[in-house]
Amino acid sequence: TENGLVEAVAVLVSTMPRLRPDALSGGFGQCLSTKPDFIK
Repeated sequence: TENGLVEAVAVLVSTMPRLRPDALSGGFGQCLSTKPDFIK
């Protein structure tokens, strides 16, 4: 499960370079909540 999350984070960063480590801390949860299909 952790592997999937790490991969999702890498993909999110690659897809949206605008998101910085700071933004990931706050917006990461929102992104996952908003797009649960993205993880799958």
